[in-house]
Amino acid sequence: MKSITATELYRRLKAGEDIVLIDVRDHAERDICCLDNALHIPSDEIPDNVPKLAKNQMIVVFCHEGMRSFLVADYLEHHFGFTNVFNLVGGIDAWALQIDTQMLRY
Repeated sequence: MKSITATELYRRLKAGEDIVLIDVRDHAERDICCLDNALHIPSDEIPDNVPKLAKNQMIVVFCHEGMRSFLVADYLEHHFGFTNVFNLVGGIDAWALQIDTQMLRY
């Protein structure tokens, strides 16, 4: 299982790397704060959406603090053979603390 920090993700996004962001939080959480250009696929909807994802593309999965996204990333890797999937350590909360300090936290 691969992981990525908010700082490293920010650096890669700023460098223009092609990264698919997947927000696995529920709708109410996403209403509080979100990352631009992230696909919103709540964790319970991941199985239905796997065919829409490219297995070899860099995918970063995130949730509030990183636990649900860890499980989703592990699921994609071990059940569907994704080879370039990362969990955002600390989730969107780490992003708000380290990158976008104006982002609402919960």
